[in-house]
Amino acid sequence: MIPDKLMDKILDKNIPLSVSFELTWRCNLRCVHCYQYSPCDNELTTDEVKDILDQLARAGSFYLSLTGGEPLMRKDFLQIAEYVRKKTFSIILQTNGTLITPSMAKRIKDLNFTQVHISLLGAKATTHDQITRVKGSFQEAIKAAELLKEKGVSVILKTTFMKQNVAEHREIKELSDRLGMKLGTSPIIYPKNDMGQDPIQYRVSDKDIKEIYSYFSEEDPHTYKNAYKNLRKKESSLLCGFGRVACGINPKGEVYPCVGLPIVVGNLRKKRFAQIWEEAEVLNDIRKTKDSDLKRCFRCGSSSICFRCSALAWFEKGDLWGVPEECCRVTNSVKEVIVK
Repeated sequence: MIPDKLMDKILDKNIPLSVSFELTWRCNLRCVHCYQYSPCDNELTTDEVKDILDQLARAGSFYLSLTGGEPLMRKDFLQIAEYVRKKTFSIILQTNGTLITPSMAKRIKDLNFTQVHISLLGAKATTHDQITRVKGSFQEAIKAAELLKEKGVSVILKTTFMKQNVAEHREIKELSDRLGMKLGTSPIIYPKNDMGQDPIQYRVSDKDIKEIYSYFSEEDPHTYKNAYKNLRKKESSLLCGFGRVACGINPKGEVYPCVGLPIVVGNLRKKRFAQIWEEAEVLNDIRKTKDSDLKRCFRCGSSSICFRCSALAWFEKGDLWGVPEECCRVTNSVKEVIVK
């Protein structure tokens, strides 16, 4: 954890502390809820990726998430990862786990990845594989998690709750416990980055959200109840670090305020990162915005526990500072079981 005083300085200086780098949009799975674009035909080359990493290091970036698509689809993945390690970033790998062999697990350990996040979309193979639309993907994900754990790598299982798997929320938690791994969960499903609405049909109901958080708050009251009570204490807390201390980069070298918000603010094939980060109009507008500018959200009685997302507001109404109704729905459901 970064001390509050240091974090305040990072925010004041708008240092791009955390970057999510989509190395590819290619993927060997076809998850029904995926928000990503189709694969592009002009991915950054190995040398272009290395040059961008050099620029990020000079700009003060420290936390680097290698994601996709499935990042291991790149034949030069290990070459890129080795270069990342030379830059002393703290590295997180976001993966579906299906391409992690024993030798790959060893290389990930040797490269000292801080964490590996593996998608777990069901407690059993039939559910997980139905969502990924690739038979055998569940067993491969579990095997990858176990291989990495054997090597001493920190693994976090990541679950997006949706209609197909919500009935297994208890079993998913029990499975992660048996594996001895932390579990990260979310009921938020985004539209596709090209504005396609297909993933929305898989969102869970209000009743499902209440059941999920009632169970998890009983299983881990410290994490769920205390975290919600203390969530919103700092200025600008209705606004995450997007465009302030964090951003995303896609496989074409385009810079986003975050990977969940596909507003292109610059292209690294045309401009240097520092120039984009300092001069992009959208980013400077984000940095000028305060909680009080979010009129309805700022006055809302549930704002202290709301995980407000500007990307969802933009998808829903084309307004970064509008009200993300999906966040309201989730927050109101969670509030009934978490806040007493």
